[in-house]
Amino acid sequence: MSAPTLPDPLTVVVVSSDTAFRRLAGTALSQAGHEVHTATAAPLRIGRLIRFRRPQVLILDASTCDEIAAAEATCRAGGVHLVIVADGMPGVVEKWGPLETLLAEVEAAGPAGASRLRVVADDR
Repeated sequence: MSAPTLPDPLTVVVVSSDTAFRRLAGTALSQAGHEVHTATAAPLRIGRLIRFRRPQVLILDASTCDEIAAAEATCRAGGVHLVIVADGMPGVVEKWGPLETLLAEVEAAGPAGASRLRVVADDR
């Protein structure tokens, strides 16, 4: 029986003014096999990042960016899936919640909408 193939890695942009969050999210997503770019939250930067990096998913830290509506419109126009994170905001991913939750949201937002298969070896 052949091993199942993993989906192609996603290109993800993490936008947050919180350096610690950008580093943590970037590292977790990179270790999961995705191409990750990070940037501080600036209104004009989101549009440029989408044009130049062509991500499938943009993670926006709503607790450090007040341009959520503009980001949603830019993502929609560029065909980019938006994952919003924040501290204690209903209906979005908890910013400092489990990394597995963030990873699952990003992968579910990807083009196929399917989570990546994780292969675990048991060396018993």
